[in-house]
Amino acid sequence: MTTPETSAEPQLPGVPRGWWAVGWFLLILGLHLWAITRGWTNQNLPGHEFRQAQTAVSAYFIQKEHNFSLEYPTPVLGKPWSVPFEFPLYQWTVVAVADAMGLPLVTAARWVSAACFYLGLPAIWLLLGQLGVEGARRWLVLGFVLLCPVHVFYARAFLIETMALLFSLWFLAAFGRALQERNVWWGVAANLAGIGAGLVKVTTFAVVLLPAAVWALALVIRQCRRQPEARARWCAVLGICGRAVGLVAVPVAASVAWVRFADAVKARNPAAQFAVSVNLRDFNLGTWAERIDPALWLGQGANILHGVAGPVVLASGVIALLLACGRRALPLGAAAVFAAPLLVFPVLYKVHDYYFMANASFLAAALALAIGALLERPRWRWAGGALLVAIPMLQARSYWTGYAETQAQPIPPGSHLTQILRTITDENDVLIVSGYDWSAMVPYHAQRRALMFHGGSMDNRPLVDRSYVALDGERIGALIVNGAQRANRAFIEATTARFGLEPRPLCELGEDDVYVPAGVWPTALELVRTMPIASLRLAAAPAAEDRSLKGRVVDVAELPPMLRRNFRGFTPEPRRSEATFDYSCAEENGEAFFSMHPLTRLWFAPPTRRCRLETSYLIYPGAYEGKAPGTGTDGVQFAVIEQRRDGGRRVLFERLLDPARNAADRGRQSLVLDLELAEGAELLVETTDGPSGNWAYDWAALGPLTLRAANP
Repeated sequence: MTTPETSAEPQLPGVPRGWWAVGWFLLILGLHLWAITRGWTNQNLPGHEFRQAQTAVSAYFIQKEHNFSLEYPTPVLGKPWSVPFEFPLYQWTVVAVADAMGLPLVTAARWVSAACFYLGLPAIWLLLGQLGVEGARRWLVLGFVLLCPVHVFYARAFLIETMALLFSLWFLAAFGRALQERNVWWGVAANLAGIGAGLVKVTTFAVVLLPAAVWALALVIRQCRRQPEARARWCAVLGICGRAVGLVAVPVAASVAWVRFADAVKARNPAAQFAVSVNLRDFNLGTWAERIDPALWLGQGANILHGVAGPVVLASGVIALLLACGRRALPLGAAAVFAAPLLVFPVLYKVHDYYFMANASFLAAALALAIGALLERPRWRWAGGALLVAIPMLQARSYWTGYAETQAQPIPPGSHLTQILRTITDENDVLIVSGYDWSAMVPYHAQRRALMFHGGSMDNRPLVDRSYVALDGERIGALIVNGAQRANRAFIEATTARFGLEPRPLCELGEDDVYVPAGVWPTALELVRTMPIASLRLAAAPAAEDRSLKGRVVDVAELPPMLRRNFRGFTPEPRRSEATFDYSCAEENGEAFFSMHPLTRLWFAPPTRRCRLETSYLIYPGAYEGKAPGTGTDGVQFAVIEQRRDGGRRVLFERLLDPARNAADRGRQSLVLDLELAEGAELLVETTDGPSGNWAYDWAALGPLTLRAANP
């Protein structure tokens, strides 16, 4: 182990040695906890939503389908629905936490990401100890790690970054202990952590392989200096190299095996050929033309200044390093580890600021160690103390001006487009999307599987044909065409003809055109017509094609799936229905309430002549609260009627709810009826308007409802 550095450690009057640094760290930790939890329960995905949505859509369908296989679903490029990149340990963990704690996926993901981030801090502590960093300087390093704005913003994101960082840091800490102490258990820990790091995100694992190699080389050099005889030197060198290879070989082999497996899965998908690792090499490593382009390095620099350390903070670190005299080795080494991946993966670090989650800790360590060296020099201790006050303020300002508003703003998840898609398509429908590349934002927020076309691949007719053949047996819920692709008539006409879609767009929304199956076009038009979206432009339905369901008695079994799901709160489902207004259903505390605005009728087939009806009914408070007398609801008549085969009717229950005038009629009302019906009779549940015949504000609802055989 490297000999610990001795120093005249700074000490405040009346404060035990090093405890001032503990207090400073705890203050920074408290601020970090406050900042990281801002907007914690928001369900949007701020910051590189393209990438977060890709992870989120996999977790969503893993949870929905209970699919914990290695070929996990990422349903954005058509069938087969699996397009694996990372090993899905993070997604599995998020789903497990969400299921166990009853949390929304996004909230569960934030818990998992934050937990992984904080659990990585002890590994940094142990690692610093192995490198001879003692006392207050370890707390300084941990505090500076927390001060990186990127470590606030992305440490709670729906991303694999913090889990990959956790495994990588623990691999490096365990690697050093196993290499120096020949401890079997630390060797096992290094292998397990390395496997986790390589599988979850190999580019993050690559960051710590460089210092691991340098560490092994340093031990080799030290052993060579200590061993006077050539034979002993060679034995020592071979022993160190053998241990180092043994600690790295299994994680590297596991990473390679996973990449090959993932490539084989992706190769089966016609639309995913671009995502095979060999086709991503230029993007991952960058071309020579990109490497000599100043824009690439300026982009990296902008991400560093924005997310890792601002210009004044970096300048302060450089000055501190210059004044550190003989204590420059560790800060320079940490800075080199930070810089190495920028050279290896230049494009990735230019395009994605969240990639700095993998290496920002090393630059933070370099800054902290340099400033710690100032604190150990009596002449410059005042400067070090000033920086310990100024740098947190500067880093907090960088976070506040760069990330804070985006992180905490309660923007509703998704968009008007995904809201429309959830309304007019069934949960098992497939979307075909052109013009959004392969961004998972649309399928994730719409909660639908999708075939999306990467780049200009929608003009590759053989690829499109193969992708469409793979969709045989799937129901296409909608075609979405965005931007310039709206003018691609050849693609649109071929797609609508192949899948029986209406050749006219149902609606236009901004830069999007939405096409739906011809059979549901009129119904979908009625549903979308009621949505309060200012920028929505609807197609006109010719009178000859107007097949509105309003006021018609329809067989529920023949309704489109998007309408039938409104009856999900009823057991059994109604046989027939009639509604003056639109079919809709609202969720409240996990229960489904069906809209019963008068006039609405539902016919049920009783399971037996003797049966029990259990349900609840209400008028929503908005129909009467805050309304001037005579301007809200005048009441709704609820009734349950036996309708016999011969046309006879018997009223089994009838009640007028008038919550504006009668406080007892407010809120949820329960109904339990034990019935004995005539042979072959149906049960009719209906609502009619109040005594004045005014339908305004008659916002009634029914549900849940169960109709079952009575106990003998």
